[in-house]
Amino acid sequence: MNKLVLRVSGMNHLLVGVIVGMLIGVVPYFITREANPYSNVQVSEVKEVGKSLRVTAHFTKNECTFKRLAVFGIDIGGNGVRVTWEPIDRTTAIEDRVAGSQTLIIDINNYPAYDSYEIRTRHDCGGNRVDKVFVTINPAVDLSKEET
Repeated sequence: MNKLVLRVSGMNHLLVGVIVGMLIGVVPYFITREANPYSNVQVSEVKEVGKSLRVTAHFTKNECTFKRLAVFGIDIGGNGVRVTWEPIDRTTAIEDRVAGSQTLIIDINNYPAYDSYEIRTRHDCGGNRVDKVFVTINPAVDLSKEET
C-alpha cells in the first residue's frame, strides 16, 4: 500500500501558518459584524408644525429590507414610550426603498411631550433582524431656528 507523505519545507510551513492565521482572524469578523441597513444619516431640519415636530433627515439606504419604523418619546431616565407619527414624504416612510440616497420626512405627533425622541427602524439583513436607532432628536438642541 502506498502512503502519501506530504513534506512541508520551512518556508511552505510558514505560508500555511499565515493563511490559517488569516482565516482565524477574518472569518469571525464576517460572522459577528452587524449589518448596516443605512448610513450617513444627517438631520437637516427639525421644526414645530402645529402640535407636531417635523423631522427631515437624509441618509444612504443600504441593501437590507425595511420592515418597520417607530418613534419613541423619552424622558430623562426613561426607556421610551411609543408615540404616533405621520409620514410627510409620501408613503415611503412605511415602505422599503431602493438602495442609495434617500430623504425621510415625518411629523411626530403630540409635541412637546418628551425631552427627546428616537426614530427606530427594523430591517431584514440577509435573514437577520436588525433593530437600530435611526436618529435621536433633542428638540431643545435640534429645533431649527427660523430666520426673522
